[in-house]
Amino acid sequence: MSDLVERLVLVGHRLGLGWLLGRRFVVITTGGVGAAPVLHSVARFSWDRGEIVVPITDPGAAWLAELDSKPVAMIQAAPGPLASHAERHDGSVRFRPTGQPAPLPVDSDLLWVLPSLAVLGAVLWLRR
Repeated sequence: MSDLVERLVLVGHRLGLGWLLGRRFVVITTGGVGAAPVLHSVARFSWDRGEIVVPITDPGAAWLAELDSKPVAMIQAAPGPLASHAERHDGSVRFRPTGQPAPLPVDSDLLWVLPSLAVLGAVLWLRR
């Protein structure tokens, strides 16, 4: 996946559009334990018997290396954030929801932007 698409999906989640973007893309949050930085990665996914399945397209991805050391991740897809346990299977990673502690999900900290743009658009339209 290109860096531009990954950045746009992450910004979309921050704008509060995760409910829409999460139908096609999953945000995988790993790390945050000890000195490990928190990593947010984006991938396409599918559902299989209640588990999220992400194909491995880049075997050298940082999120895969992080999952090898600690197989716990926060997954954000259409139903919302899920703390998950990761297991590799046949060229993919399966994420099984758990109740275990996991890294914090991407927060909707830019939620204020969309209503602000709507108000600005309405003001500009009324001033015509």
